[in-house]
Amino acid sequence: PPVAPPALDSSFAARPRSRTVGAVDYTGVTSADPERLRDWVERVRNRIRDARDERLTLRDSFDRFRAECSWVRSTEVSVFDGYEDYLFECDDDAKWVERIAQAFEDAGSGRLTDLALTLGTATATEAFPLITDAKLTPEQVALAWAALEKNPHVDTDALLKRYAQQLGQLDGLPALVRVQANRYRVPALLSLVKRELEQVRSGDLDGGEERVRFLRHELAYLSRALLPVDEGGVQLYLYDRAGSRIVEMLGTPGPETVRSVTYVPGTFTGLDSFYTGAVQQIGRHLVSNLPDTVAFVYKDGIFPGEERASAGSNPIRIMEANDQDLARTAGARLAGFDEGIRADPALNSVSRIGIGHSWGLANLTSSEVAGAEYDTVISLSGAGMLPDWKPGRRTGYFDLSYNDILQAAQRDGRVWDGNFPRNNRGFTSLPYYEGPEDDELRGKSLLDTYDVLRVATKNHSLIAQDTEANKKALQDLVKLVKA
Repeated sequence: PPVAPPALDSSFAARPRSRTVGAVDYTGVTSADPERLRDWVERVRNRIRDARDERLTLRDSFDRFRAECSWVRSTEVSVFDGYEDYLFECDDDAKWVERIAQAFEDAGSGRLTDLALTLGTATATEAFPLITDAKLTPEQVALAWAALEKNPHVDTDALLKRYAQQLGQLDGLPALVRVQANRYRVPALLSLVKRELEQVRSGDLDGGEERVRFLRHELAYLSRALLPVDEGGVQLYLYDRAGSRIVEMLGTPGPETVRSVTYVPGTFTGLDSFYTGAVQQIGRHLVSNLPDTVAFVYKDGIFPGEERASAGSNPIRIMEANDQDLARTAGARLAGFDEGIRADPALNSVSRIGIGHSWGLANLTSSEVAGAEYDTVISLSGAGMLPDWKPGRRTGYFDLSYNDILQAAQRDGRVWDGNFPRNNRGFTSLPYYEGPEDDELRGKSLLDTYDVLRVATKNHSLIAQDTEANKKALQDLVKLVKA
C-alpha cells in the first residue's frame, strides 16, 4: 500500500512582555544600581547575538532537511517568525532596562517613585492617563512630568497639543508648560467666541449690547495669547470661562527668578476685568520694577458681586464679600493653586508673596487657613480674615490703604466681625495714604454727601492702580516685595 507522507508542524510564538512598574497607586519608591542594570543589559545583548547565530543554523538545517526529504509535507511553519519576534522582545527588554538605568542615574540617588519610573519608560498613550490621575498630588505631577520629559519615546509638545484642555488646568505642571498648553487651546476658543458673538448680534442668543461688549473684549484678550510676550502677549496659566476661572502669568520663570507673587483682586472682579487689563496693574508694575519677579494674577471661581454674563458688576451682591463660607471655599482652591506653584522646579525655592486687594485679602488669608504658606502677605485695603486665621510664624504681614469706603465700614464694625488688617496685631499697618480728593472726607461721615461716598469709593480702587496718584503706595509696595 502507498505510504502517506508525514506532515511537519513547527510552530512557535513569542510570549508578550509587560513592561510596567506594576504598582497600583504609584506612591512606592523603587531603588536600583544603574551599573548593575547595564551589566545585565550587556549580558542579554550578548545572548541575543548568540541566539541569532543559532537561528541561522536552525534555518539552514531545516532548509537542508526539506531539500533532502522533499516528500515530507509542511503544514504550519511559524517557528522562525516566532523566533525573530522572541529576539525582538528580548532586545526591547534590554532597551527598557537601559532606559530604567538612565532614569535612576538622572535621579542621582538610585531611588525613584514608581510613577516617575513608569513615565520615564512609557509611551505617550500610556503616559497621559497616568499623569492626569486625580490621585496624584501637584508634587507627584511635577515629578511625573520631569520623568516624561526625559523619556525619548514621548514628544511632550505633541502631548500638550493633543491634551491641551486637560493639561492646561493640571496643578503641578511647570508654569511655562501650562501656558503652552493653554496657548494651543486659543484658536478653538476664539472660534467659539466668534460664533457666540454672531448669535448674540443676530438675536439667537440673549445678552444684548452688554454681552456683545464682553465678547469683543474676550476676543481681543485671547488673540493676544497667541503673541510673544515681548509683543504684548498674554500668558494664560489657567483659563475656563464657564467656571469663571482665569490666572494670568506675568514674567518668565527661570534661573534668575527670586520671587513669585500671587495677586488676588477684589470684590466685583469678573473675567472682563482681566480682558481690559484692570486687575493686572499691580502685577505688571512689580514685574516691570523687579524683573526677577514672576506674578500670577489669580481668579478661580465667582467673586463677590461678579456679573458673569456681561462686562458689568452687581452691586446688590456686595455682602457676598462678607460671607465667611464663600471665603473659606475660595481659600481652599487658592491653597491648591499655591501647592501647584511650589511644585514648579523654577519656583519651588523662591520667595512667595501674596497680595490681596479688598476681598482678595480674605481669599488670600483663607488659603493660609487651608494650608498655604507665604513669606510675605500684603493687604491693599484688605477686607478681613476668618476667625480661625492666625498669622504665620515666619510670615510678614502689612497693610497699605487710603481712607476709603471699606475702611469706613470696618471702623463702623460692619464687616468681618472686626477681624480686619488694621484691627489685628498680626499686621503692620502703614499710615493712610493721601488721596487726590481727600479734602472731601475731612470731618465727614461716610454717608454725609454723595461726594464723600464717591471719593471714598475711588480711594478704594486707587490702591490697586498703577497711576501717578498712587505713586507713593506703589513705591512702598515695591520695597516690601523686594525686602
